[in-house]
Amino acid sequence: MRAITLFLVFALCGISQSYVAPQEKINLRRIGVQGAPIQKGQPRPGVENGPAVIRGSGIVEFLRDVGHDILDYGNVYLGELFQAASVGALVDVNDPEAVAEATHYISNHTKLILQANRIPLTFGGDHAMAIGTLNAMSERYPDLAVIYIDAHADINTVETTPSGNLHGMPLSFVINELNAINANLTPFSWVVPRIPAANVAHIALRDVDIGETETLNRLGMAHYTMRDVDRLGIRGVVEMVLNRIGGWTRPIYVSMDIDSLDDLEIGHTTGTPG
Repeated sequence: MRAITLFLVFALCGISQSYVAPQEKINLRRIGVQGAPIQKGQPRPGVENGPAVIRGSGIVEFLRDVGHDILDYGNVYLGELFQAASVGALVDVNDPEAVAEATHYISNHTKLILQANRIPLTFGGDHAMAIGTLNAMSERYPDLAVIYIDAHADINTVETTPSGNLHGMPLSFVINELNAINANLTPFSWVVPRIPAANVAHIALRDVDIGETETLNRLGMAHYTMRDVDRLGIRGVVEMVLNRIGGWTRPIYVSMDIDSLDDLEIGHTTGTPG
């Protein structure tokens, strides 16, 4: 297998990590762990506890035991969280100021970890956090590819979102072809949409909104449902994804939402089982 650079986001709804091109089968890394206890991207309380729950699983200790150089930066300061506000678009979007501020802090803190020559591993939370991590990663790696493992596509815009919840919109802020579609959301003016749609692939979809389906098809984005995983096997799907997005030769950011797993495996640890 050729060298792959990997970035991983992990969410309860979210983990985020990045690896820089391993040349060997086992390649120990300098990893910077950060927690993103963001919750305002959706209305249900509890996801802000994600970083603590994920840390409590022992994953940091496991990575240290393997031999990785781990520095845990603790949880990111998310700023003053404001109240919900309308943007005057076709629908109201919930808490844009709060989410924009929080994800801006996440983006800046991710950049600090990268500047320290560490791979960011981000524990969430609310999947709106991906706005921040993707913004930082795509600034550092202009040829970034994205594997988005999620039951939901998270590519709604202000024009398609049925709920107004920003946890269902992070990809629409960072994909180049969707530039300016969320222009009314001025608190997010700091986000730069650098990632080509051809560099993004979804795995494990099973609950996709009508507007999201139209966007995926219009942009020709790679997307594989749970039926595809059942039919082809996860190895087969991953190989197809890497071929589609050029993942064998460019940096890869991986985002995993826990709702991509079977409901029987995750119990009540997600508010959006799909």
